[in-house]
Amino acid sequence: MWIGTSELVGLPGLPGSKKGLIKKAQKENWQWRDRNQRGGGKEYHISSLPPQAQAYLLQQAKPDQQHSHPESENEELLITQSPLPIQMPTETLVTAIIPSQQRASETSTDGRINAKVEILRVLEQFCEERQLKKISCHHVFADSYNTGKIQVSEQTRRQIPSVSFPTLQRWYKALQEGSVQSLGGKYGNRAGQTKIDTNPKIRDFVLAMLTRFPHATGGHILSALQARFEDEILPSQRTISRWIEGWKNENKELFTAISNPDDWKNKFMTAFGSYSEDVVRLNQRWEMDSTSADIMLEDGRYHLISCIDVFSRRMKLLVVPTSKATAIAVLVRKCLLDWGVPEEVKTDNGKDYTANYLERVFRDLGIRQKLCIPFHPWQKPHVERGFRSFLHDLLELLDGYIGHNVAERQALRARISFADRLTTKTEEISMKMTASEFQAFCDTWTNQIYANKPHEGLDGKTPFQVFTAWRSNTKSIDNERILDVLLAEAPGANGLRTVQKRGIQLEGTFFIAPELEAWIGQTVQVRFDPLDLGKIYVFDGDFKLICIAEDPVRTGMNRQEVAVRAKHLQQKRIHEGKRALKQIAKKVNVAEAVEDILQEAEANNNVVAFPAPKEIHTSRGLESAAEVVAALKPKEYAPMTAEELAEADAALSRIEQPEVEIVRDEDHFCRLWKQVNAGAFIANRDWQWMKHYATTPEGRGVLRFLDVTEIDFSSFMNEREAKIS
Repeated sequence: MWIGTSELVGLPGLPGSKKGLIKKAQKENWQWRDRNQRGGGKEYHISSLPPQAQAYLLQQAKPDQQHSHPESENEELLITQSPLPIQMPTETLVTAIIPSQQRASETSTDGRINAKVEILRVLEQFCEERQLKKISCHHVFADSYNTGKIQVSEQTRRQIPSVSFPTLQRWYKALQEGSVQSLGGKYGNRAGQTKIDTNPKIRDFVLAMLTRFPHATGGHILSALQARFEDEILPSQRTISRWIEGWKNENKELFTAISNPDDWKNKFMTAFGSYSEDVVRLNQRWEMDSTSADIMLEDGRYHLISCIDVFSRRMKLLVVPTSKATAIAVLVRKCLLDWGVPEEVKTDNGKDYTANYLERVFRDLGIRQKLCIPFHPWQKPHVERGFRSFLHDLLELLDGYIGHNVAERQALRARISFADRLTTKTEEISMKMTASEFQAFCDTWTNQIYANKPHEGLDGKTPFQVFTAWRSNTKSIDNERILDVLLAEAPGANGLRTVQKRGIQLEGTFFIAPELEAWIGQTVQVRFDPLDLGKIYVFDGDFKLICIAEDPVRTGMNRQEVAVRAKHLQQKRIHEGKRALKQIAKKVNVAEAVEDILQEAEANNNVVAFPAPKEIHTSRGLESAAEVVAALKPKEYAPMTAEELAEADAALSRIEQPEVEIVRDEDHFCRLWKQVNAGAFIANRDWQWMKHYATTPEGRGVLRFLDVTEIDFSSFMNEREAKIS
């Protein structure tokens, strides 16, 4: 009648592991004793086992034992061997319940009470007839009830189709400690009473799972709990699912914030203020943004760049293969010509909107660029709302529409018949509309539909009505060519180039102009001509136009004539400079300069230097662009004489002689610095190169090698220039 742990593992109704069996024995308070055989351990009495295990063990007994002990004798044996006393007579308990049962109404809660009372009354009779102890009787009764051997009313069988030993024990205990109403349970009022709520560790774990995996199901979370905690303290999967559903309903905003931040922004984020309440005039603020177009064109998927005037809500769209600084500048050009010049443009901080080229364009135009805080797209809500209006309007009716999200795309894909999917080899849905045709569609939508649609933010007015009602002045750009020059793209390194003896080297060729002769060895700013690849615009450090240089190979200009004129300009400039210096020398007697200096030093040892002349820096912007346009007009030169042509040939032969190229590197910089530091004079081109090289990363490294700070170097060079001047 005593069975060891190893022999019980895996029997009917028992766990399949020793650990599970020991937990079950402790939970149900099985009768046990120490095992006296090798290995020790525990042995459990057969009367404590579940009915299924008891029946299996009795069937495995020897045939003679089965015949010598009839069923009644086996039950007698179970009774005599069970030491567990009955704490309270079942008859007394059920008798006290019957009056309450008779007064019960037909409500659902009372129906459950009635069913449980009837089961307990039948259980009382069952135990009296078989003379079984409480625990053994409850095991046998639960098994008989579940197999249909216990006769109860149809209402009770519908209410409670099956019972278990722990359930009967719980009902019995509930009647001992409370009233008959305690059998009704707490249906519909479970908050704070589940194993999740009563165990902080379980609750925290479930919340952590929902935070990390917002779409986890009750089954997923139960599997994770089983891997972390003991089975005895875990709730059922149904309990977990109910608890998750209730928590999500009570914390909709919080759950939306962790599961879908964008949806939270749209549904819950406060919007008490307004990002347009300070905008009171036309072109005061523009908003710009880029997004992918939810449509497949003939040659693939394109992007949309949008610009909207906050005051009037006017909007423009540009269709581009990808959003980059030059493409954004194209849309800026359109808006400038059609709307005028804004005071401020608000953009995000993406690399296409913070590129050096676009920052230079806004700076030269005198327009403030204001960036949104990273990951705060709601700081430019009007252009975001404009995108939403466009993407959810007629665009959804076009053949190439591919949906706004994965779910919509799968639904659209499912509409295609099986035969069509075979013929297209599962290719993307495409349309025959080209990029230019889609651009025309965008222009029509913005100008005809969107512009004439009333807006709530405009008090029911349309963008067209607000724009046409404005009577105050607006800044505008009338000369389209000037704007093109200003928007011209610069080559790498912000367009900085050093003028060489052969001209400005760019894209494998040399651009030349007579005016460049005075800038040889100096750094200038270069811009491409957007309409002519053979020309570049050359500016000085203050962005003042120097000239328009040309590539003779591309433009067909006369290289010989340019060389001659450059030579003449250079000789004239040097000759005039020398003559001016000689005239000054005649007027000023410098023969006794040394004696004058000594006398001055004796009179006053504290020599105060006059401040160096300073030039106030101003932005040339559109003024420089206008100078470029004026310079683009054809120049009229007098025809060259025979003597000039002969001299030109001689000058050209001298210019085109191969020259020794100087390697300008860190060694060359160190040699020049040694000369300058010693008080020697160097060529102007070397002087300008040293100042520019010192601002580069390589130059700063050489200064550190020479143990000279950038501030000391700059001060030294400025002091030398002041003395020379």
